This record gives sequence, C-alpha cells and structure tokens, in this order.
Amino acid sequence: MKPRTWLFAALTLAACSPAIADGCINQIGAAPDPARRAHVPVVKCVNYVDGNLSEDERQTSHPSEREAPLPAASRLAYYTTGYVGVLAPRGWSCVTFENPGGFEFWVTPEPYETTMRQPLGTGPFVRIFAAVGDSNFSQHLAIATIAARFFPQHAAYVKEVIAENESNGGDHSFTIPIGPLPADRVTRRSATVVEFVTQPNQDGTGTEFGIAKNAFPVFGAAFLPLDESGVRVVAVRLPDGLKKLATTIVASANPQP
Repeated sequence: MKPRTWLFAALTLAACSPAIADGCINQIGAAPDPARRAHVPVVKCVNYVDGNLSEDERQTSHPSEREAPLPAASRLAYYTTGYVGVLAPRGWSCVTFENPGGFEFWVTPEPYETTMRQPLGTGPFVRIFAAVGDSNFSQHLAIATIAARFFPQHAAYVKEVIAENESNGGDHSFTIPIGPLPADRVTRRSATVVEFVTQPNQDGTGTEFGIAKNAFPVFGAAFLPLDESGVRVVAVRLPDGLKKLATTIVASANPQP
C-alpha cells in the first residue's frame, strides 16, 4: 500500500459472531431476505467541494431506481451524489464534503447546517469517510492507523508512515498502535473484511474521524479492496427503532458485494 492509497472510512456492522455477542446486529432482528426485494426512492445529495456547492458530471449519473431486500425496503431510501451512495433510513438528509484530501458522506435525520456550526456524528448517522493517500501526512496517518489496526499484511506501509513522520522532523518516539483498540469487539471475516463494534460511551474506531461517543454502540466494517488499493469502512449508528436496518445498510455500501 503506497502513500497514494485511498482510504475509505466509515462505520457499520454486517454480521454476528460470538466475539461481539453483546453488540451484534443480527441479534436485534432477523437478517433480510436478499431474494425478496423492492424498489426504494433515490435521493440526490448535496455536494460541497472545498466549501462551495458543486455539481459535476458525476452527479448526473444518479440511478433512476434502486432495490433493497424486504422487509427493510419499506423503511429505506438510496442516498447518492452519483459517485458514492448508500441505503439509509427513509426521510433522512444527506450531504457530501469533498476536498483534495478526500470526502465525507453523511446521511442524518436532520439537514446538516451548511454553516458547519452544528457538529455531525453526535446522534444517529450513516457515514462514509475517504482520505486520499497522496494528499498529505495526515491522510497517510489515517490510512496507516486503520491498516495497523485491522490489516497486518500492510505492516510495511505503517512503517513507511512512521519513517515519514521522522523525516518531516516529527517526534522520534512517535508510533502507531498495532491491533484493535480495547473498546472495539472485532471479528475478522477474511484477509480483506473486518467487522467491529465500538461499545457505548467508549473511545474506539467507531468514535474516531469526527464521531462523538454516546449511549449507543457504533457498528463498523472495514473492507480492503481486492486490488489492496485502500480501505473502506462503512458506518452506522441508529436509534433503537431502526437498528434492524443496519445489516442492510452495511451491505449496500460494501465495495465488493
């Protein structure tokens, strides 16, 4: 994984395991039946580039229709900017903030204040966060942090970022912790898929990248693309009445379904 790598990060859980029994999404309700599907509304999202409202050719490629598995479909919509999209609870609002370092894609119950005075990540949300590896050291660090935590096959990249910090005059004692955080319950599905749950009111992967901790858990799954060009972490925190939708939401954002 070179410094030009993309990091796609966000937080959500797809499946259950004994290691995460207390927070497991599939214990909340039965998994949706992928064979039984229905159309859901498609919602075009607002997109800001470097703080300015923008519409480019990617936003003209919105799908005209989208399906979701039953019975969840009646409570979902597909939110998209054209180049990124995800299923989320129907009636919510969406916004994307894009800059040379990547983007953040949020779907939340209430419209986001364009003045940016109201912080996101304090309540329910669905989110995709992306950082471009060739942008600056902070993006390299974000990539290396996720790699060190979940993808040991990229240990060499983590060492490169630590060396980059030293070459930039950083603290020689600087390091990147290896392995999952104590607040995260982790299930490794394969070399390229890792699921996690950050426990309520604790600091973990689910409460990083601008997400505040509260009394609800944050479910997450990190996906390493088959070409190992980056990592995507899809994220969701839902209120009690909507938690049964989490499995479907995660699946809709998996880059390699």
